[in-house]
Amino acid sequence: MKSGAKRNTKSNKLRNNIKFKVEELDDFEITEKIKKFWVSNYKSIKKKQEIEIKPLTILAGANSSGKSSIFQPLLLLKQTLESSYDAGPLYLGGPNSILQITDFEQLITKNADRKENSFSIGFCNDETEVSITYKKDLAESKIDIKSQKITKINPDESYEIYPNMSSNEVLKANESLREAQELLSKVFEKDIKWRVVREKCYLRIESYSDLNDSNDKFFPQIGISDFTYVEDQLRRIIYLPGLRSTPERMYPITAIESSNIFEGRFENYIASIISNWYKSNQKDKIHLLCRYLQELGLTSRVNIKPLNDTRIEILVNRYLDETREDMVNIADVGLGVSQILPLLVALIVAHKGQIVYIEQPEIHLHPKAHVALARIISESIKEGVTVILETHSELLLRQFQTLIVSKKINFSDVKLHWFERDKNGLSTITSSDVDNMGSFGEWPQDFADISLKSQDDYLTAIENMMLE
Repeated sequence: MKSGAKRNTKSNKLRNNIKFKVEELDDFEITEKIKKFWVSNYKSIKKKQEIEIKPLTILAGANSSGKSSIFQPLLLLKQTLESSYDAGPLYLGGPNSILQITDFEQLITKNADRKENSFSIGFCNDETEVSITYKKDLAESKIDIKSQKITKINPDESYEIYPNMSSNEVLKANESLREAQELLSKVFEKDIKWRVVREKCYLRIESYSDLNDSNDKFFPQIGISDFTYVEDQLRRIIYLPGLRSTPERMYPITAIESSNIFEGRFENYIASIISNWYKSNQKDKIHLLCRYLQELGLTSRVNIKPLNDTRIEILVNRYLDETREDMVNIADVGLGVSQILPLLVALIVAHKGQIVYIEQPEIHLHPKAHVALARIISESIKEGVTVILETHSELLLRQFQTLIVSKKINFSDVKLHWFERDKNGLSTITSSDVDNMGSFGEWPQDFADISLKSQDDYLTAIENMMLE
């Protein structure tokens, strides 16, 4: 390839990745989804551990094996992006935050041999990998971004940036900026330079000029960020913790944005989402919610009653038979309804490609409901929702296998990640695809072996009793 053709190719790529806008920064927006992410030196995850995301992504393993830890960094970045003020590279927590962390040291892997005061997280789609390392500056006692690495499919596109880089260092790291710099300098007759700036939890490159004159307002500030696709999906994560809130007699009215971004704890939006469905006459969603609740054996109807301008209550039918009705406050029925309702609403409200992350979906549910829940989740997957489950339920996993064999779930849409803890308390992950027979490969000891051993112990005890 001729050098001129090569430069034109780079120039075209640059134009495709940069938007020019007078007076304000307009970063390139990537609509691609996160295909996988990885974490290292975070809590029990010492070495780099990677999670591939498929429409149904299952995290399974023993308690304290690292299932929650692998996803926590994403939630930490989510709440940092959602913060109403710049709390620094990481917002550790506050009122209504998803996570409540008091010290950066709580995030770092504890190791007897050596202790690194940083952790890393990376993301990948079909075009770009982005990884960021966060550290704590012990001298200044503050959290900072150590570095951010961007890798394109073409290795020549890879570069690394960090705070306080000079313009020359930025150019040396990302040679594709040089042509844009020359072009802008000629057009605006200014000496164009580059700098690295922090945008809450990530870094971006932007242009600037040392000259300050009356024409500066026409100078286009160029922003370059390969984190945009990550930011977009992180903001839209719907997170349902294992310890969901207890039922309330009344709920605050919250604003429901068309962007489908739910800041803070998702449970706070449940009543308002259902209320909005009734007000906007979205009968299909109301009927779907009621059908799901009925299939789970919990109730046949749910409704909303306004109490005043700021509060509403959730009412549920005491009867499973829809021909009978006795609507009572959700606080007056079993915990099963209040625990599963946020999950069902999340699956229904989620847009195509949006991540719904659920810890222990089986909590407070009868085993029969586990089977129905698997079917419900499979319907959401068909609608394009990305569901990530952290579960201890062997029954739920078995039902997913059944749905795969019966072709209710495409086997290529499922990924299973087994979590185990070694003798040093560190997490390891074994990932497995699923075949068209629903086989995950070898089951971990935490599931099938223990289940079979329990049955064997019971039968042995019965046999011994009869021999006495």
